[in-house]
Amino acid sequence: MPPRHGKSLTATQLFSAYYLYRNPSKNVGIVGYNADFVSDHSEEARRFFRRSDGSISKSTKAKTDWKTDKNGGFFGTSVGGSITGKGFDLAIIDDPIKGIEDAFSRTKRESLREWFSSDFYTRLEPNASVIVIHTRWHRKDLAGTLLQQEREADRPEGWRIVSFPALKEENEIDYPDGCNVVRTDREAGEALCPERYDVEDLKQIKGTQGAYKWNALYQQRPAPESGNIWKEDLFGMRKPDSVELVDTGLHVDAAYTENEQNSASAWVKAAKDRSGNVYVLDVGFDWLELPELLQSISRYDCPIMIENKASGKSLVQALTRNGLPAEEVDVQGDKVARAKIAKMSVNDKNIFVHPDCYSTLLLDKKQGILEFPNGQHDDLADAFSQAIEHLSEDEENSKQTKGGFKMNRPFF
Repeated sequence: MPPRHGKSLTATQLFSAYYLYRNPSKNVGIVGYNADFVSDHSEEARRFFRRSDGSISKSTKAKTDWKTDKNGGFFGTSVGGSITGKGFDLAIIDDPIKGIEDAFSRTKRESLREWFSSDFYTRLEPNASVIVIHTRWHRKDLAGTLLQQEREADRPEGWRIVSFPALKEENEIDYPDGCNVVRTDREAGEALCPERYDVEDLKQIKGTQGAYKWNALYQQRPAPESGNIWKEDLFGMRKPDSVELVDTGLHVDAAYTENEQNSASAWVKAAKDRSGNVYVLDVGFDWLELPELLQSISRYDCPIMIENKASGKSLVQALTRNGLPAEEVDVQGDKVARAKIAKMSVNDKNIFVHPDCYSTLLLDKKQGILEFPNGQHDDLADAFSQAIEHLSEDEENSKQTKGGFKMNRPFF
């Protein structure tokens, strides 16, 4: 849910009080990003419990640790705080990350995941319930980790996802099959609670916040549709009719597997015109073993450049044996660094994408480069960076110019 729509009031304060009122012998635990945050919620939950005629033990003194007269109780702590000796029938994690800076710290994300699995999860009583309230700053935050585990688990937890974006979207977020997703019955573009924030209010907020914060805070999308490194306004949709293209080549990031949880093979066919503008002619990706990948790559009638990792070497050898022009390409640095360098190299150029592959390259849910580096997979983004890097080289230094060919006709 978006900010100021009552998620903490409803779930952390009111529901925890209601749960204890109905189950006074049970134990509730809440966890937040710091002690003051938790203390405020604990105090409000106790107030609601009392207003419902709930009876609190006379021995209760601490704000964050209070007991009912039936030996149940409420305990609050911050992430990483001590929960030794505690057990929870209902556990609520409310905003375990303070903000965007913590969310983008790999160390803090890993520390949170370790705390959840090693400390928090071991405190759950049999048949306990867990509620996670989370601003989705990052794809690999705690919520993202739990969802990924749900996709991969032999025995899924069966999370119930309450997904209420501020503005209803046509293309809603996909969740693992084992999840029970609760959505609101709205038309695309409708506000969640117009009595508080109508559509015009939300549009104004979106303009003020910017794409990333809007998508994280208000839409539960940790990466904006316009992406991080690659922005959609860098790309145009065009067929290169009557354009003289040079340096046409297929750029491949190879991997041999049929398991979609692993890296895929991805490829980008691209060229440039005499002004240095880039034309993306075709793209693809798939999870294939070597024979199937060889068949997919062999249909392209242009030189093939393959990243020189272990899987790439065997593909180059197989293509060469079949008489196809394939070569290894040396790449330096990690994928994010290469993407940033590639982007800088085309800042003053146009990138035109054929209409037939525009959606796959930019918007695909698994591999679309606008989500990079926070998307599900980064294989297509890496192949695209390789293509841009190659096409940005000076013609006299470009190996591919020697074996490339001009293309003076439309392609399909």
